[in-house]
Amino acid sequence: MTDFMNVIKELSKIDSPAGYEQAFAAKITELVTAENVSFRQDKIGNLIFSRQPHKGTLFAAHMDEPCIIATSFTDSGRIKFDRVGSIPPTALLGKRVRFEKTLGVIECVPPHLLSGDELSKIPEAKDMCIDIGAGDKKEAAEHVGYGDTAVFDGEFKEFGDGFFCGKGLGRLFSCAALICILNDTDICGDFLFAVKNEASFVGARAAAFSGNYQNAVVLDAAESFDYGGAPEKAGCTVGRGAVVPFKNGSVIFDERLCKKAFSTAEQEHIGIQPLENRQTPGCAGVIQTAGGGVRVMSILLAVRNLFSGREAACKNDVTDCIRLLTALGRQEH
Repeated sequence: MTDFMNVIKELSKIDSPAGYEQAFAAKITELVTAENVSFRQDKIGNLIFSRQPHKGTLFAAHMDEPCIIATSFTDSGRIKFDRVGSIPPTALLGKRVRFEKTLGVIECVPPHLLSGDELSKIPEAKDMCIDIGAGDKKEAAEHVGYGDTAVFDGEFKEFGDGFFCGKGLGRLFSCAALICILNDTDICGDFLFAVKNEASFVGARAAAFSGNYQNAVVLDAAESFDYGGAPEKAGCTVGRGAVVPFKNGSVIFDERLCKKAFSTAEQEHIGIQPLENRQTPGCAGVIQTAGGGVRVMSILLAVRNLFSGREAACKNDVTDCIRLLTALGRQEH
């Protein structure tokens, strides 16, 4: 059996900012050891593994992580940037980020230099910059170029009683789950490892329209908000199993598929929970509109501190997600 934690650890060693997923994709092809599958890579970099025969089912993960992109330099050697993906400004303050050749720290005007109403305002990303230790614009440009991307400088670690943390856990979980399904089961279908999920779901959109799919299961992460002080925001709880939403953002998932997930989880004694609050829908929204329409459901991993570079999740939840995906996949055949 494939050890999903070893797979996640191996994948975590490779940065994969949106648009630069090549090394991550190469590692996935190395980790997929099943002999009865074929794979192809389309023009924009999506990986699609196929196991035949299948009834038009798509299993979708994504390979990229949120990142920032350098847009200009200040005279003092700071780097101005734009965000790629759903990174809230509050998640950026004081964070260490990693370009290909150098490290930097995101900064803005510190509180002790502010006064009045400015003290109560959350800084916007446009008011922040990255300090890489350069003395001026010329020196900064020697280390970072226009359009260079940076990711959070977060290291994967296990901690506590069955928990782990790192950056980009949505990509790590979703890809590791599909790798385990490919290697350890005979489930048939197309298995998509999409690029540019953080850039308006470009990869999933292209792949979904290239196939004649009837059903799709989308894997990703969901912010839990299950810590103290924010009970009204809690959408799910870390440690209580796979998260299956009936509605997420603007997407209403297929009722039949979702109810089947809950009944299957009950029969197989798999931990499962609904997503209680509206969140970001992920690529399910673009997949469901492909062709003549696709019936879509989603299996999400509950994650704390999503898009922060210091995300945390539970191993048992990953196990429940993989068990649920396996059980549902086998029912289709």
